[in-house]
Parts: sequence; structure tokens; C-alpha cells
Amino acid sequence: MPPLRRLSQAKASSRPKSPQSRKPPRRRLSLDGIRSQPDWDSMDLDSKVNQSLDVLKDTGAIGKSGPWKHLFSIAGCVSEHRSRPRDGDSPACRSAVLRYGSPGGGHFPPVTCVDDAGAAATILAVQHINEHHKHGYKFKLDEAQASNFQQGSDRCHFDLMFKLRQTKCHVSNPKSHEDCEVMSRTDRGALATCNSTVEVVGGVAHIVSHNCDTKAEFTNAEIAMICATCHGLMPLDDETGAKAAQAAVKKYNQQNNHLHYFGLMEISQLQTYYIPSPTGGTFLRLEFALVETVCPKDSRIAQEACEARCPDRAHHAFCKTRYRINGEEVGDLDCELYLPKDITPLADGQIEPACVLFHNSQEDAACHHHVGNQQPEIHQICPFPPAVLHAGHADA
Repeated sequence: MPPLRRLSQAKASSRPKSPQSRKPPRRRLSLDGIRSQPDWDSMDLDSKVNQSLDVLKDTGAIGKSGPWKHLFSIAGCVSEHRSRPRDGDSPACRSAVLRYGSPGGGHFPPVTCVDDAGAAATILAVQHINEHHKHGYKFKLDEAQASNFQQGSDRCHFDLMFKLRQTKCHVSNPKSHEDCEVMSRTDRGALATCNSTVEVVGGVAHIVSHNCDTKAEFTNAEIAMICATCHGLMPLDDETGAKAAQAAVKKYNQQNNHLHYFGLMEISQLQTYYIPSPTGGTFLRLEFALVETVCPKDSRIAQEACEARCPDRAHHAFCKTRYRINGEEVGDLDCELYLPKDITPLADGQIEPACVLFHNSQEDAACHHHVGNQQPEIHQICPFPPAVLHAGHADA
């Protein structure tokens, strides 16, 4: 005979529950699901906000009060599951970082002078970092770590700490960073630990500063111990890598039918690996960005002397290829082309303006001097406000 305690529990469980006592089935958190509704794009902002909050409330993800405080903890939910392998793109964690709007656009929750607005402030800070990041790849929130709220007499501010993970989207890619896929271990991505201060004055939030410590997720020595198929990272200014990039740019210009030459914007990543076979050897895996120049293809100007069009008026391309070092051979190019943001025709007699590339600018030199050269294999996040290169550091 079963124990009396179990019997009484069984009897109690067999009693029919009244309709009032039955709990509705808990729906799974899915903001992406409500965004896929046919009428989502036509909804006004308030409707989108209300539906998003309803989904989170119904699933118990947030309570009736303090939604942004709960959202902040959800945004950092990666830290709550460290016992399991981190996949870098958990749908529940990623969709919890609310973006109001269709996938590519984005309205963000307001930052107000309440303690619970720390989540919204973090989202605003990540958006700001990506908008001011001018080289390398876009970054995505990986873990929200801390939010310190301080109220003043006529303003308030949030001191934030969070981690970012590098995505596969180059900064020239028009896609929102929230819609970008994060790099996996084999992609050899980077992580950034950031501090940011957000201030709210007169109901308007703005970023006071951000500073990030950007590092490769694993060093070459570390990756060799845990991943036999992963490649080693090389410094972005490697001479062989520069030679491979120039050969790849030449091949791109030969193969495309654009009206203007494209020039090298930057080398975004260099990996090296070896294939032990008669037809193998040492290879580079090369990712690089191109920008349209002001030089028509029928001009006699040397391609190397062609100046880049200004960012909003230029086509951009992001390419991947491999380069066989011992044969100086460029493999097939795998490229994405991004259209200009500004397609306004020039007035009669107006000359297409040219712009200085970021890597040729004083801003880049100041950033390089500020963050140092401890991570030459990656593009680090520059500080905000931008660092200033003082006299005496011109060679930095």
C-alpha cells in the first residue's frame, strides 16, 4: 500500500479543478513570432509595444511592474546558463533584447530617469557603439553585467557595464546589428567588455562616453588546444596579407561590370592554415571590404591613386576568398554588394566628392594610440568621445 501522504495527494489531484483554478497554458517567449504577423509592419508603435509586453508578461518573463528591470536581466540571460555550452545566438536571449519595429528598422524602449530604465540605456549604448564603429565588424549584446543609476537635481545618468560579441556583418553592411549572426568559435571572432555612461536631461537621453576592451575570443595558442580545425589569426597589417588583398582587389575589378573602380577599404580578418598534400600548402583565409572610388574604369589614373567616394554615396562590397601563399594564387571571390544610401544626382558641372578613408584619418591614428597594439589581429572598438592625437604623437 502506498504511503498515506501519497494517497492523499493522489486523491487531491483527482479532484476536478474549477475553471477559475485552472491556469492558462504558458506560451513560449517569442517576440520573433509576433513580428511575423502579416499586419506587423502596418501597426503603430504603441500597438507593437503593447503586443511585445503582453508576450513577455504572459510567459512570466516580466512582472506587472518594473518591466525594464526584468528586461535588463533577460538581456543578460547568457550569464544565467553558463553551465551549458554557449551557442552565442540563443533565440530566447537574443529576442529578449527588445527592438520595437520590423526586423531591420528599430524603435528602442525609452530611457527615462527611473532605476528600471537600465535595460533601455544598455540597448541605446550598444546602438550608439555600432553607429560610431567605423571599421571591422558590428557587435551585438552578449551579456548585460551591471547598471548603476544616479539621480541628480535636473538630470540622471546610468553607469553601465556589458559584454559585446562580434557579428559576421561588416560595418558597411546596411543590416541592423540586431539582425546579424554572431561569429562562432571557428569564425575566430572578438569579444568586447564595455563601460558606458548614459545621461538623461530634459527627458532626452544621450551617450556621454563609452570605452571598450576588445580582444579575440581565444588566442591562437588557446584555440589550438580546444579546436583542431580552427585556423590561426594573423595581424591585419601582415605584408603577405596586404599582398593577397591587393591581388584580390585587382581580381574583383576585372570580374565586375561596375562603372567605377573599387579600392581596398580595409582587411577585415586574416586567418592562416596549412593543407598537407601535394596540391596543398599554406593558405590565407581573407575577408576584406571594398569601396567605390571616383575613378571611372576607362580613366587612365592608376587604380592605387583613385580616391574613395564619400560613404553615403559609394557602393561597398564585402568579400571572402583564400590565397595560396606558395603559388600567389587568389581563389574564387565570395562577395556581397551594398548600395549607396544617397543616390541624389549631382548638379550639372558638379564633381563627385571624395572622402578620406577611416584608416587614413587622424581619428584612426588617435584611436590606435589610445587602445594600443596588443590585439593586431582584430579591429578594436574606439573610445567615445573620439580620442585626440596630441602633438608629439604623430607617429603613433
